[in-house]
Amino acid sequence: MRRIIAASLLAIVALCSALGAVTLEPRNRPPKGLKQSSFRFPKPTQFKLANGLTVLMYRKTTTPVVYLQLWFKAGNADEPKGLTGLHDILADMLTEGTTKRSSKQIAEEVAFIGASLNSGAGPDTLRVTASALSRDFDTIFSLFADVALNATFPEDELKKKKRRALSVLKYQRSRPKYHAAKLAYKLIYGDHPYGRAYPSEASIKATTRELLLAAKARLMTPNNAVLVVVGDIDPKRVTAKVNLLFSAWKKGAPIQRPSLPTTKLCGRRIQLIDRPSSVQSLILVGWPAIERRHKDYFDLTLMNQVLGGGATGRLFQNLREKRGLTYGAYSSLDAALYGGDLTLSTSVRNAVTGQALTAIFDELKRIRAQPVTSSELDDARSYLLGRFPLSLETPGEIAQRLAIQRIYELGDDFFQDYSRRIRGVDKSGILSAAKTYVRPDDVVVVIVGKRSAIEKQIRPFGALTVWSLEGNKLFQSPLPKRCAK
Repeated sequence: MRRIIAASLLAIVALCSALGAVTLEPRNRPPKGLKQSSFRFPKPTQFKLANGLTVLMYRKTTTPVVYLQLWFKAGNADEPKGLTGLHDILADMLTEGTTKRSSKQIAEEVAFIGASLNSGAGPDTLRVTASALSRDFDTIFSLFADVALNATFPEDELKKKKRRALSVLKYQRSRPKYHAAKLAYKLIYGDHPYGRAYPSEASIKATTRELLLAAKARLMTPNNAVLVVVGDIDPKRVTAKVNLLFSAWKKGAPIQRPSLPTTKLCGRRIQLIDRPSSVQSLILVGWPAIERRHKDYFDLTLMNQVLGGGATGRLFQNLREKRGLTYGAYSSLDAALYGGDLTLSTSVRNAVTGQALTAIFDELKRIRAQPVTSSELDDARSYLLGRFPLSLETPGEIAQRLAIQRIYELGDDFFQDYSRRIRGVDKSGILSAAKTYVRPDDVVVVIVGKRSAIEKQIRPFGALTVWSLEGNKLFQSPLPKRCAK
């Protein structure tokens, strides 16, 4: 669930750049919300094949480009135990050879028409995406369908992917964030796949072509997918091409979905991962929250924005502007298909680790103790409303939102009503969400830092467990008596 995807990071950078380019307001203030009274989220034409494949089409003629996206309701959360990372490799291998084309042929044909063809995995999804000039629609759609339906996972390409995955894992292990996330999400989600933040060397090495073929057959089925086509293309032409390429695709069996653990966190679980070379402490605080389609999603989204969604957030203002403890402190709401979490993160000098924890818990207590101010609410609304239209500028972004509505079971009016529902959140809604979902005394706190420099500072904050970087438990104090059961 916490995989670091380069494409996502690039998209965030691009979005931040776009935001900076359209505002001349002070940098510590969000952009003023854009008027949304006339906003209409695209309403697609849709149909379903006999095999269960849902098809959404929307014609957008502003540019002569077409975007194709095939989303499967299955991702990292559906990986078998002991095979974390299997579906990342599965997605990465889809474009590396089919029954008709080699990896090189696929790359050359895509490059020849100046198109793009990619695949990826997330917590709850597998995706194949493509884009090309409208005049090359037939060519790119044929390549797109070939990759989605006929991937063969050649052994020589799989060896390359596994070597690369092992190299990436080695690099990740050198970073404090890896150790913090790996432990934090394991404690938040328990044995659920959401709790497996990173693959291991063993799970990468255990990935075989046979496992990939089996996973593809189980997960990548038409009745578990939604196909979205957006751009300057005649819907009748799309319908004909879909029937030609996808009607013979065999329907699959229902997928057994994982269930989240019902037990709740009890007590402050302070986890210190000793990294003797650290001159800073990386702090990650987290706890379970809600799934994406939850009725409190918008209240909690605004609450998170006030708490730590950006430079105007309380965490940033307290830890950086007021106390000068860090370059930044932020919070994040991650609402996925089966559940979600709230996390806070920052990095501070070893000497002020205890002060940073005090400030963090002060803000967690304050957000649930009293209503936010009118200016805080206005700033949070303005930021979210100002950012929303920017996320729908290209046909590809529209296609993505159309797929998300279906995969996450949000309803076809979710993005149409987004601005109205953001405006509908008031102070009482934020306070109610905070009191319901923010529990400062029942959280996981993971600190990666130099034990000898910070242990005394953090002991007063809760039951302490000390770990080595290799994952060995060095010390553990008992949880509060109320958590004994």
